[in-house]
Amino acid sequence: MHIEYNATTDKATPVNLTSHCYFNLSGNKEENIFNHDLQINAPFFLETNDALIPTGKSGATKNTKKDFTTPQNLGELINQNQEYDNCWVLNKQEDDIVKAATLLHKKSGRMVTVCTTSPGLQFYSGNFLDGTLKNTKNAKQYNKYAGLCLEAQHFPDSPNNKHFSNTILEPGNVYHQKTIYSFHQST
Repeated sequence: MHIEYNATTDKATPVNLTSHCYFNLSGNKEENIFNHDLQINAPFFLETNDALIPTGKSGATKNTKKDFTTPQNLGELINQNQEYDNCWVLNKQEDDIVKAATLLHKKSGRMVTVCTTSPGLQFYSGNFLDGTLKNTKNAKQYNKYAGLCLEAQHFPDSPNNKHFSNTILEPGNVYHQKTIYSFHQST
């Protein structure tokens, strides 16, 4: 699945587009994300305050519960009271498209790889899902951890953190971002 965003403007405008699609590779509508393994190719993450707004500082992932540089089982982490709604700083150059993350459901062998031109990847573990979403297919209720999001984007709150990548689109410039979700069967 290829997603390309393009935008222009006639006035200076903050632009940070992403897809907030949910993934649960189990194929079972009743199963949560605990049997998924996630790898994020990022040595740093953005620190946040209690309202989940970036503080402007980044932290190293190494030897923390945010270290996904090798595959991590989400059930093990969540059972240790770890919930995620953070942005990881991808290891990349300005316009390169890089492999940002891989999500695997071992039992089914289904996996998705995320590649992007964005500098960040927001990982949300579905911790705020509470069964109240409306307009879902067949009125399905989605409870806590029913799915997760891998959102390629610029860093949240970039306009208020001058050292973050610039998200102000000026007249005459074109915003362009590409994200590719590749679905595979693991071997």
